[in-house]
Formats: sequence, structure tokens, C-alpha cells
Amino acid sequence: ITQAGAGATLTATPTTLNYVAAGGSQTITVTSNISWTATSSQGWLTLTGGAGTGNGTFTANASNNATVNPLTAVITLTGGGLTQIINVTQAGAGATLTATPTALNYVSAGGSQTITVSSNISWTATSSQGWLTLTGGSGTGNGTFTAAATSNGTVTARTAQVTVSGSGLTQIINITQAGAGATLTATPTTLNYVAAGGSQTITVSSNISWTATSSQGWLTLTGGAGTGNGTFTATASNNATVNPLTAVITLSGG
Repeated sequence: ITQAGAGATLTATPTTLNYVAAGGSQTITVTSNISWTATSSQGWLTLTGGAGTGNGTFTANASNNATVNPLTAVITLTGGGLTQIINVTQAGAGATLTATPTALNYVSAGGSQTITVSSNISWTATSSQGWLTLTGGSGTGNGTFTAAATSNGTVTARTAQVTVSGSGLTQIINITQAGAGATLTATPTTLNYVAAGGSQTITVSSNISWTATSSQGWLTLTGGAGTGNGTFTATASNNATVNPLTAVITLSGG
């Protein structure tokens, strides 16, 4: 007596798998009368128990998809010259964009600080002020860039914003730089005139508003007020007496 064998059978259920971005595991049921092997086309989709003989099951494990783009893979089930295809799709994560820290403080002398970007999209960073320049201010995915502040020679603190944006998302980094201490110097600090008088120029180096005054009427000042660096003129009239004259110019501000 001879009895023929049944034809080789190999089916998989389900034939389509969908995963959320966070990943997970799903089970595939194999109905077969032969030995079979399952393989994955992508490294992010791994198989557990992916070989057997006759009926059985195996598990398909998807890792987390941190990108905004969906992923696809194919599981191929083969045996006895038969093939079954299982199509796999994994959703992409929502766009993410964060910058750390969200506030930076600089001393008046300036300097550089690093901002860290955590993202799964392309992004660009821009500065609202010319005194704060950015290096490496664009990228895709995680990255860093540098914000450099020039020296603030004024006594007033100043502010700026760095805006990191991409795919409709925005992160703001608030920047503050301290003002310098008030400075006020005059050069020269001694003036000598001949009896006939004349004019001499005083140079002021300062980061504040200042005013110059003369203690004597025979010594008059031109341009004796300003803000920041500047100059003014001290003019002595003719001294017709035999006695030398003295005066004091007082420069004050802040």
C-alpha cells in the first residue's frame, strides 16, 4: 500500500503588521507541514523563534523609532520552495525640538557658551542681536552650537534671544549680558598755558555720560559734555597780570 503525501503548505497570519513609534512585539502564527525559516529585512525588526517544523509561532520585535519618518520592513517566511511575505510598517515619532539651557548669562567681558539641541528634525538657530554670534547654528537631529558674546563696554546690561526652529517648532533661549563698571578718565590731567592764553584739547575715555566744568571764568570750555568717548577744548584768555593763574577742570559722571 502506498499513500501520497499532501502538498507542502506554508501560510502566515497576519500578513501585515503595524507598530507604533515606541515599538513593541507581535506574534505571527505559522500553519505548515514543512520546516520553515523567517527572516527580517531590517535591523530594527528582530525575530524571536523564527524557525520551526509544522505549525508554530514566532515573535517580531520592533525597536523605538525616534525619527519623524515611518519605517517599513518585510518578514520573509520560506520552506519547501514556498514563500510567504509579511509587510511591516512602523509609525514615525512626532517632531521633537528642545534646547538646553533655556537661559544664558554673560559677564561684561563676553565669552562663549554651548547650547545642546535634542531633536529628531532639521533645525536652525538665529540670534536677535549682532553682538551675539552663533557658530554651528544648524543641524539635523541631536547637536550643539556655540553662542559668543562680544565685550559690553557700556554700563547698561543688554539682552538678546536665540531662536531654535524647525518643522513648525520653536525654542527660545534668553540671553543677558552684564554691563561694565562705569569708567571715566581724562588725558592729559595737567594743562599749562603761556600768558597769552590759547586752547588745548582734553580727551575723555568713558562709557557713561559726563560733564566738564571750569572753576575759573578765564578758562572756558567748548564741547564740555558728552556720552562715551569724546573730546572737549579748554581755552585760556590772555593773562595781563604778573601773577600766574590756576584753575581746575572737573569731569564728572555716573
